[in-house]
Amino acid sequence: ASLHDRCVHRNAAGAVTPASSRMDASMLEPPKSSSERVVDTRFDVMMSYRHEVLRLLAAILAFLLFGTALFWVLEPNLSLVDAFYLTGVSITTIGYGDFAPQDPVTRLIMFFYSLVGLGFFGLVTAEAAKLRTIVGSYVDTTPLVIASSMLVGCLLSGTLIFSLAEGWTLHDAAWFSYVTCTTVGYGDISVETKLGKVLVVLYSIATVAPMAVVMNTIGQHLRRQLGLGTADLERGHPKADIKWSSTS
Repeated sequence: ASLHDRCVHRNAAGAVTPASSRMDASMLEPPKSSSERVVDTRFDVMMSYRHEVLRLLAAILAFLLFGTALFWVLEPNLSLVDAFYLTGVSITTIGYGDFAPQDPVTRLIMFFYSLVGLGFFGLVTAEAAKLRTIVGSYVDTTPLVIASSMLVGCLLSGTLIFSLAEGWTLHDAAWFSYVTCTTVGYGDISVETKLGKVLVVLYSIATVAPMAVVMNTIGQHLRRQLGLGTADLERGHPKADIKWSSTS
């Protein structure tokens, strides 16, 4: 075919159309700027992270409900809400001490059940590290500010929730929120209402990720202050390609 024949196309009506007009419309779009490409990448990362978190939360919820049914059957003295409460404070390692398995068989089962629960929350901690990175890419601030905001948010929300649900003073509600979201669980104050028991389980699960961000930030700060993570670099260790970010 001649050059002219290759550059034109005859449509059904017999009209001649330049071949270039049949190019994909996407090929005619102007190239995206670097800022637009960054936004697209961030959006893709956020959507991927969202799907991972939803799958993990669904798995944790299923595991929690399974444990609730299991310990409700094994411990006849527990109501369904109490079994839910016992299961929740066990897998989050809070353990206020107001409820505990009494039967030897139940204690053995709780031992293995709690180990799996720790595995789940280890995954939550790993996802929290991703959350810290993603939030840092969207918010132009320091990790310390991000962590402080998350800590304050956890404490304020817990204070509001438990002061209303249990009728506590703000001081008691704030103290209970602290020992709950940090999983210290002294047991000097415990929820008594059915609503409070349900809320404390949901609250403790919801605060795992943000509190993991807080602890990770504090840990990275202590690492830098103690000079940890740099000895391998000074000795020419094979892991010398590891870089510790000064903004972590």
